[in-house]
Amino acid sequence: MLTITTALVGIIKPITVGEGEFIEQSTTEPVEITETTTTIELVTETTTMIENNHQVRFYLSDDERIVVENIVMGEAGAESYEGQVLVAQCILNACIKEGLQPSEVRKSYQYSGWHTNPTKSVKKAVRNVFDNGFELTNEQILYFYNPNICKSDWHETQRLVVIEGSHKFFAEV
Repeated sequence: MLTITTALVGIIKPITVGEGEFIEQSTTEPVEITETTTTIELVTETTTMIENNHQVRFYLSDDERIVVENIVMGEAGAESYEGQVLVAQCILNACIKEGLQPSEVRKSYQYSGWHTNPTKSVKKAVRNVFDNGFELTNEQILYFYNPNICKSDWHETQRLVVIEGSHKFFAEV
């Protein structure tokens, strides 16, 4: 069962305003602060994903989680969050299709990107895909490449599903 979810994610950031500074209120004129005050700002982002109704989609040991995070960081660390999710989704789909762990899939699918120290965004993408079952497409994408870096006639024989950032993502024909 697939459901499409639009999530409004909020992050609370404290803002300290000093004496003599101004803050804008949405319904009134700017207010001058007469003493140091801390207010709270809610920063939001909206992301639409497809969520499979599973508790944990694919269990990762700590070592295998590091493998996936390092692959995603190497392949899409500089890409958008959506690009990171799509790379993680390819790895997950390959693990499920082959019945293998990510370290084994890395070799057989030749996912060559590798970069240690994954960002929070990469860790979130891996967690959302492997633990929470989030997907950006319900197509079984398995392959991807960056045509700005290399040419791949083989990838182009597969079925193109989506282009995100500088990567093309493919399913089998």
